[in-house]
Amino acid sequence: MKKIFVAGLLFLCTADISITAFATDRPVIFPGAKIGKSFEHGAPAKQFLLPGVRPATNPLELCVEKSSRVDNKVFFPSIKAALDYAEAHDAYSVKLTIDAGDYPEPLNITRNTSLMARKTATTHKSPHISGSIHNLSGHKLLLENINIMNAQGVGLEQHGGELRLSNVLVAHTSTRGDIITSGMGIRLTDGVKASIDSLSLWDNASTSLFISGPNTRVKIFNLTIWESRAHPLAIKYSMQHPKEPFSQGLAAVDVSNGALLLVEDYSIKNCEFAGLVARKNGRVHLKSGWVESTRSVAKSGGESYGGTNLLAVELGRLELKNFSTRKAGACGLMAWGGYIKAATGEVTGNAIGFSGHNPPAANYDVVKCVTGKDIRYYENSNNLDTDYLPVPCAPEDASCSGDAACPGVAWE
Repeated sequence: MKKIFVAGLLFLCTADISITAFATDRPVIFPGAKIGKSFEHGAPAKQFLLPGVRPATNPLELCVEKSSRVDNKVFFPSIKAALDYAEAHDAYSVKLTIDAGDYPEPLNITRNTSLMARKTATTHKSPHISGSIHNLSGHKLLLENINIMNAQGVGLEQHGGELRLSNVLVAHTSTRGDIITSGMGIRLTDGVKASIDSLSLWDNASTSLFISGPNTRVKIFNLTIWESRAHPLAIKYSMQHPKEPFSQGLAAVDVSNGALLLVEDYSIKNCEFAGLVARKNGRVHLKSGWVESTRSVAKSGGESYGGTNLLAVELGRLELKNFSTRKAGACGLMAWGGYIKAATGEVTGNAIGFSGHNPPAANYDVVKCVTGKDIRYYENSNNLDTDYLPVPCAPEDASCSGDAACPGVAWE
């Protein structure tokens, strides 16, 4: 009789625990475990999942808190400690609610992860992560109301997978002098699918937004980039090889190798060398915004390099609607072996309004593509500098039609 009773009790407890774990994907609470106690990094957890229990949908919800407040949730003193806890318990995904404060720690994303600022009635300050975030295995990543500050090398790097950003700031990323790809604010490659709302990139020591790869697709609403600089090694290389293709590390926004960038509502101001480049079949469509005051880099002896607001090279394609490009040190628009298609905008206050050379196709029509009647050129030292002269062809030739002579980038 005793054996039957014990067996029945064991069955009931096990069944109850399993159902709870699958239903909530939160740590199973055993008698004596305390909720709301902070776990120091490396300390044994007082709440844990049963071995082999790994729910496939609901995230493991944890809190990162700077205060000693107890609110009936598991909380940790650092983001890394919470991520390590999720790693130790093999959580399918993790959702962190994070207190305002400074978190000086690089983060490696090893599962689907959400990092969100904790909002209260008295404050809406964003947490400051002072280290790089690396998502190198294609996991889904969500950042909401997060600042990434003072990272070395790169602020946020993701290879493949899905990315969602909402109200994110990446600022003051520093370079490593011996690595030309360092100093980047955000680097997205290998097929990332990104949806971004309100992204600010300030004072990064190299390219603020780098997007590369034929399956990489990024859509942004509300993009602000200020004071992005060119990497010193990239500047040096460009000066030593002025006739070679455009180098990475020179533009505030760099879209290359077939990647697609769609942006609505943007401002790119006071950057170094180039504001935005579409290169190596990179595709960009910009709606409703402006690029201003991209400055040249001077070499000893008075020679200057760069200073272009918007640039298409090496079969890159750039389409502009409702735009303004102004006050560039050299060119408001430049197509050097690439395509630019523009409608409804202004090109003003630049040394050169549009510079076009080395046409990618014989019938590329400069007048049709960048100087239509709905585009105003004024107060430029020189409005047009180009050797793009379309080759006449028979009217029945399809290559003479508007789109064929002026390729664009569809808004998807």
